Amino acid sequence: MPGATRKKPVLVIAEFPYLVKANTAMPSILQIFWDELGKGKKFAGRSCRG
Repeated sequence: MPGATRKKPVLVIAEFPYLVKANTAMPSILQIFWDELGKGKKFAGRSCRG
């Protein structure tokens, strides 16, 4: 598409403390994703606390 720009995908996790309370392994799961699956990828991550 002419004039189209590529943007980085953004991962937003709202209410992270509640997610961790529901699954205490979540920080480790996200770390593995960030370290291994995201290797060489350009993306941004955000954690939001409400």
